[in-house]
Amino acid sequence: MPEVMVNSSGALEQMEASLRENLDLNWVILNSLPAQLAVLDRAGSTIVVNPAWREMSQDEEKLTLACSLFGENYLEACRLIGEKIGDDAAAAWREIRAVLHGEIDYFEVVYHGGVDGSPRWFAMRVTPLNGENGGAVLLHYDITERKDAEDQVRALNAGLEQRILERTAQLAAANQELESFCYAVSHDLRAPLRSVNGFTRAALEDCASVLGDRGSAHLTRVLAASHRMGDLIDALLNLSRVIRVDMQRENVDIGAMAREIAAELQQETPRNVEFIVAPDLKADGDPRLLRILLDNLIGNAWKYSGRRQEARIEIGALPAGGRPTYFVRDNGAGFDMAYSSKLFGPFQRLHSPSEFEGTGVGLATVQRIVNRHGGSIWAEGEVDAGATFFFTLGQPRD
Repeated sequence: MPEVMVNSSGALEQMEASLRENLDLNWVILNSLPAQLAVLDRAGSTIVVNPAWREMSQDEEKLTLACSLFGENYLEACRLIGEKIGDDAAAAWREIRAVLHGEIDYFEVVYHGGVDGSPRWFAMRVTPLNGENGGAVLLHYDITERKDAEDQVRALNAGLEQRILERTAQLAAANQELESFCYAVSHDLRAPLRSVNGFTRAALEDCASVLGDRGSAHLTRVLAASHRMGDLIDALLNLSRVIRVDMQRENVDIGAMAREIAAELQQETPRNVEFIVAPDLKADGDPRLLRILLDNLIGNAWKYSGRRQEARIEIGALPAGGRPTYFVRDNGAGFDMAYSSKLFGPFQRLHSPSEFEGTGVGLATVQRIVNRHGGSIWAEGEVDAGATFFFTLGQPRD
C-alpha cells in the first residue's frame, strides 16, 4: 500500500490561520457589544474586557477600583467597595465568589447608580465558564430606559386603576338610579293605571245604556290601551332585571328546557305544531337567563308561525369546536332582511300589533342575555318563509 505524505507545515499554517480568523471574529463580537463584558478567572481577576467595559470604568468613579486595570482582581475590588459602600456591594462580592467557586449557577442584580451626577439603573449578571480552569463571564448593562418605561407603565396603570374605580362608582350609582326608577315604575305607575282600568270597566258596566255603542267602543279601546301599557311596564321591568341579575354559569340542558317550554305552549293553546329539538343539546350559562332567552325565542317562533296549518319549530346547534352556534328556526311569517338591524332594539317591531301582538321588548331582552354571556346573536329570514335566530354564549368555563 503506497505511503501518504502529509505537508505538516501547510496544515499548521491552515490551523493558525483558522485560529486567527476565529479570534478576530470573537474580538469583533466583543467590541460590538453595547453592554460591558468582562471575563474573570477562577481567582476573580479580569482576563478579558471589551471596549464598553473600559469606557464605563473611565466614566464611573465608583467602579474605578474594580475595573480600571486590565489584570486587576475584580473580586477583591468588590470586597473593598463593599467595605466603603455597604451591604449591597458586600452581598454582590459574596454571590460572585459563589459563582466562581461553583456553589451557585449564576448571580444577577439590579442596582441604582450614577454617572456624572445623573441617576442611572444598571443590571449585572455573572455566569460560570465551563472548562477545567473555571472562571466566569460578567455582563453589565445600563437599563435606565427600561426602568423609565416600567415606571411610566406603572404610572399609567395606576391612573387606569383610578379611572376604573371612578367608573365602577359611577356604574354603581347608575345601577342605584335604575333600581329607583324600576321601583317607581313598579309602584307609582301601576297605581294610576289600576285606577284607569277600574273606572273604565265601571263605566262600561254601569253606563253602557247612556254611552251607547260608540261610547262603549271608545272605552273598550281605552281599556285595551291600559292593558298594553301594563304589559310594557312588565316588559321594561324584566329587561332591567336581566341587566342587573348576578350570573351563575353552569352546564344547562337547554334541550330539556326547550321541550318543557313547547309542552307549556301546547297546553295553553293547543295547535298542530311539529317541535324538533336536537338530542343532547347542552350549553354553559346561567339557567335562569337561558330560560328567559328560550321563552322569548320559542315564544316568537310559536307566535309568528300561528297562521301555518302545519307549523314547524326547530331548536338545535351547529358544531363549531368548543363554541357551538345555537339556533331557533320556524316556518312562519318571517321578515325582510333589509330591516334586520331593527330586530333587537327595544320597541322595534317589524309587524303591526294588529298582525301579531307583543311589546317589542322580547328580542332586546334576548340580545342582552347573549351579551352578558359574551356571545353574539343574529337572524336570517324571508317574508312569509320563516326565520332563524342564531346565537352563541361566549367561551365555556375551563
